[in-house]
Amino acid sequence: MNPKNEGEKMEASLLKKRMATVNAIVTDKDLARLTNTPNIITSENYLELCKEYEADMEGHDPLIGAYKLLEDSNGNIDFNIVNDIFEAFGHETLKKKDIEILHEFLDVDRNGRINLEDFKRIFKHLGR
Repeated sequence: MNPKNEGEKMEASLLKKRMATVNAIVTDKDLARLTNTPNIITSENYLELCKEYEADMEGHDPLIGAYKLLEDSNGNIDFNIVNDIFEAFGHETLKKKDIEILHEFLDVDRNGRINLEDFKRIFKHLGR
């Protein structure tokens, strides 16, 4: 959902599922406050929710936060989690070849693992 698309709507259950994917907890109370029609979130309501979460996140490094969502117990990107996120947002399951290509692209230092330093380098390069 693009908050700039006025009038666009989403079911509340889908919003909860998507927000949970990125560890943002949306309570039923939050949803009730945001909705005019039970179980439907409008683009305007969604924008309001995003602004509230943005205010809560002041001082938070979003890049590190994003990485923490994807890391395994060894501090490397876990492609099972990446795959879960793809599926939660309505994309197909990543195929083995897709994962191999992502791994090759993201493993900047070529040590066989994708760690936070690789992640930072990728985004620094993309931000030029």
